[in-house]
Amino acid sequence: MRCLLLCLAACTILGCNKQDPTDAPGANPAGPGAQSYEAAMKVVCEAPTAMEKELSSADPAERARLLAGHISKNLTNEEAKALFGKLATMSPDTRRSEMQAALKKAGISESGCPMMTSL
Repeated sequence: MRCLLLCLAACTILGCNKQDPTDAPGANPAGPGAQSYEAAMKVVCEAPTAMEKELSSADPAERARLLAGHISKNLTNEEAKALFGKLATMSPDTRRSEMQAALKKAGISESGCPMMTSL
């Protein structure tokens, strides 16, 4: 859990939850090539697996920074970026609940999300 908190904090600093001020709240301006919410949540879920080699020798703070960097680099869906950015400010129970709801919305099972083990 500590690693996820560090990851969320690092992601917030790196700008994961920056939104385009021209986007209307709740709008999904998905166009050709836009990242779907499902694809975005897969980026979040699969980050520990995608970074497994780099994370194996990292201390918790470095692990969090690496995960946040990977997610920041690969997450382009505004709704998912906003969710990931605000998770850092939530209590562990609320964070888990929000992630479960996000996974359900994306059609991803909790068991199919390695990031959930960090919550």
